[in-house]
This record gives sequence, C-alpha cells and structure tokens, in this order.
Amino acid sequence: VPAGAGGYAFEVREPVTVIDRALAESDKLGPAVEIGRVVVREDGRATVPVIANDRSGIARVRILLDGKEVETRDAAPFVWAGWPGKGYHTFQAVAEDGSPARNERRSDPFTVRIPDPPESEE
Repeated sequence: VPAGAGGYAFEVREPVTVIDRALAESDKLGPAVEIGRVVVREDGRATVPVIANDRSGIARVRILLDGKEVETRDAAPFVWAGWPGKGYHTFQAVAEDGSPARNERRSDPFTVRIPDPPESEE
C-alpha cells in the first residue's frame, strides 16, 4: 500500500526482523573468544568455560577437545564438562557471531594435563 513520500506502509501481524544492510555488511570481524579458567578435579573431570563476545551477538560456540568437537552451545553459558582421560589434552573454542556474514574466530589452544586418578586407600 503506497504511504506517500516514496515509501510504503505494510500491515504486519507477526514479528518482523529488520536488517540494516549497511551495518550488517560492515561487521567483518569475528567475535572475541578465549578459553577461561579450566578446572581439573582429582577424579580427572575437566570443566572448560569459554568467554565469547561480539557486537552482533554470539550465534554459536563450538568447543574442541584434541581437534574434535565435543560441545556446541547457542546460548551462554558456553561450558564443557567431562572426563577427557589421563594425559595431555588441548582445548580450543570456535565462536560464530550473529551477523549475517557469520564471522568466525578460534581461541588460542589451551593444553592441560589430566593426572592419573588417585589410588583409593583400602
């Protein structure tokens, strides 16, 4: 329906997302992402938090253990907890922003040593 002055008027009955193309296309930087303070319990369970931020929001965070994806989160908190097994293991996070360009960035790798579980005293 013409609204005059070169514009149009629409009747909308459902939610609408309006994208500012100039702003969306200007976001060419990937999000900031890093592995937080990793906690390793005596029983070998590791908790790996990821910190991710971007001006267009975070759409997804993937957590990698020794190069293989072990967790995908599309909302905070971005955390993996599990038993990677004894020895040295490297964690890395890949964050994708919420811009239409879907920019991605990888964290620096973070290596931890999971010790042998303590021997039980009987």
